[in-house]
Amino acid sequence: MPTRIEGNLAWIDQRPWAFYKLVPYSYEPLSEAEKEAQFAQSERFFRHIQEADYHVYMWQVRRRFDWERYLSDLAESAQAPFRAAADEVTGYWAETIYGSHALPDYDTIIALELPFQIVRKYRFLTQTFGIPTRWVEQMMGLGGKSIFREEREGAQIRERNLLNRVNNLLPAVPLDAVEVADFYRHHFWRGFNMKGLPEKLRRLWPKGEQDHTWLSEGLVIDRLRHLELVQGEEKQYVAFVTMASVPDELTIPGQELFYRMLTQRFPVESMVRWKHIAPKQAMRIVKKKKLDVKDAAGHVAEVDDVPLSVLEKQEVATALELHMQHTRPPLLDSRVAFCVEAESEEELQDYTETIIDLLDDFGFVGARPTGEQVQLFESWLPSSKWTGYGYKLQLLPQVAGAMTMPGASSILGDPNGIPVGFSGRGGVVKLDLARGPQMNKSASVVLTGTLGSGKSFTLNTLLYYAALIWGARIFIVDPKSERSHWPGVLPGLENQIRTIVLDGRRNPGALDPFRLMEDKASAAEVSVSILSQLLQMQHREEELILLEAAKQTRELKNPSMADLLRIVQALPDDKSVGKWLQQVADLPLGQLIFGTWNNEQSPLPDSGMVILQLANLTLPQDGKKAENLRERASVAVMTATAILAESFILHGKGGFRLAALDEAWTWLRSAEGKALADRLERAGRSSNAGIWISTQNPSDVSPDLLNNVSSYICLGTNNDKETELAISALGLQPTDDLKKSLQVRVSMGQDEDGRERTSGRGFLRDLDGRAGFLEFYTPHPVLRKVFNTTPEAVEASKVKAVGGK
Repeated sequence: MPTRIEGNLAWIDQRPWAFYKLVPYSYEPLSEAEKEAQFAQSERFFRHIQEADYHVYMWQVRRRFDWERYLSDLAESAQAPFRAAADEVTGYWAETIYGSHALPDYDTIIALELPFQIVRKYRFLTQTFGIPTRWVEQMMGLGGKSIFREEREGAQIRERNLLNRVNNLLPAVPLDAVEVADFYRHHFWRGFNMKGLPEKLRRLWPKGEQDHTWLSEGLVIDRLRHLELVQGEEKQYVAFVTMASVPDELTIPGQELFYRMLTQRFPVESMVRWKHIAPKQAMRIVKKKKLDVKDAAGHVAEVDDVPLSVLEKQEVATALELHMQHTRPPLLDSRVAFCVEAESEEELQDYTETIIDLLDDFGFVGARPTGEQVQLFESWLPSSKWTGYGYKLQLLPQVAGAMTMPGASSILGDPNGIPVGFSGRGGVVKLDLARGPQMNKSASVVLTGTLGSGKSFTLNTLLYYAALIWGARIFIVDPKSERSHWPGVLPGLENQIRTIVLDGRRNPGALDPFRLMEDKASAAEVSVSILSQLLQMQHREEELILLEAAKQTRELKNPSMADLLRIVQALPDDKSVGKWLQQVADLPLGQLIFGTWNNEQSPLPDSGMVILQLANLTLPQDGKKAENLRERASVAVMTATAILAESFILHGKGGFRLAALDEAWTWLRSAEGKALADRLERAGRSSNAGIWISTQNPSDVSPDLLNNVSSYICLGTNNDKETELAISALGLQPTDDLKKSLQVRVSMGQDEDGRERTSGRGFLRDLDGRAGFLEFYTPHPVLRKVFNTTPEAVEASKVKAVGGK
């Protein structure tokens, strides 16, 4: 155990060790070329991270996370009027997380033994003559307490230099003193809820040398094939599996053993310990092994034919010697172990057998040593002495890199935020819906999914969280009137929701682009887009008429679409365009665009949630073009609502704002609609706002728009072409399993963990570019009922809209 901890330095056996946490990266979305590049970086890490004859430990340990406290703090961060409802929502999440035994994320921690400063001056003895560094230390009488006190200040300086070397190989951050202490305590509190560090110890330590027995709380009982850990009245069972041998060949990508361990749906931790053997000493070891194999072959040849296996060993030894002469790598004198824990001996047996079988599948050999479990438990912690027996492996850096891939992870989502669901391995995924602008990135989201995939349910849940936890001001375009019943029933937001129904007879000119947009040139461009959708123009002459009319209209002092219509009708070249547009203007939907605005205040309030619905809207069937006049007018009006959303983002008051466009495919299919979406996305980045786009197919969203959004969610596709687009947008590598997952429609019901499926299952690309499987989940029973968008539920819940005129 350490006798002193200062910052990320711990003194163990009078020698300083530096502790770091590697910055994780999402491994699965990388292409094969990127994975190979990451492997090359991992090889450099093992080759250069440490000096010869000094030790390194690397662990993959479960991240300790107090969900109850975290969720309580999250609810407390909500605005005062919403706090009680936020506490209720987070309470349901706490019950779900603890009840489903959600698996934690993992941290990769490394500890490096620091050499004595005085010995560094004599490194030429090791490098030139191959004399082990430990021999130099013994000859100089180092390791005593007097030297230890002299070395303490120098160790802190060397640690800073070491951090630069670590970061040049793989990004890492130093642990602080409490994190180092918790690393030790975690080892003795496996499977238990670890108590917080006593405040008295926080005050006293690390000012002086303290009794650090508090780092090893609890009782450890040896049961030969496993250990029994006791904390008070609670018990936990722990076993260690060691690696006995590695395969002759490792394939990258494919055999990243430590990364594959992370995908197991039970708690398992990994450890590799190694000591660098300098190239000159390593060459001696290799030559000796080659001679041993040659001697064995010679003895066999005297009495019989040499077996093929011995000949193969000779070839391997010769090839290894040539490799060592050419690249001069160090050898890594290594130990590898895995630790599993369970609540019963039977469960522990299943876990250890699973680990050994998994090792066998990858070509490794694992064993569960009997009578050595206590020694392996002690050897898990860093020391220059290995007290366990186990198996010793001498690995090349590329073998260790391929096996461990330091930092590779399957993390998904944001570091903080509201839980939204579970990853493929059963970990909780959190989303911070307002994080984008804080990171100088977009807060925009694209959500795609086929009918019945849970797209609307998922969108509604995320919008609710944004309003409740972040106090966001939200504008929702609701073309199917599925949200009429929200006012008065959403927990905590009962009085914060206003439904506005726009009817051309009561709100003439409400969606006039010239009224909504300050830039009249852009308004003229959008007006031509709207009119083009209405006319479905077949001739160049019609387009020229509209362009000329728009040009003349924008030069007026107070232009409007009514003015544009009059100009079209007055143009000498017009024959039928003006008459056709007049018919549209006479429709209730047409009045929203061509009517005369009465100059009253905008109907959008400055706070809360606004649900915009449009009377008499008739959209074409999903994936179909508008055929009749009413459908074309509906599509044109939908385009105009996007302009209203842009006005909301650019000129809205308050903090974080969201504009959500449901069924956005109706206006994303036109060039002008795509340009408008791009403007909305770019405007949101600098205005602390986000544009959320919900549509049926990945092909509805242009690649340029997808590249700029913060997150992309796909809950399913209906054909191979759409699947390929979704995979590209997610940044994943196309595989048959992935394609099948995207095209499989999952019905509601219970999953394998007993959770009721209430929302979508699909894939998420998060703000940091990581992508993976995600099952969205909504534990609050009231929300599950309110957000149910099946036709029967929607029809039963519709009420007369309030607000508007």
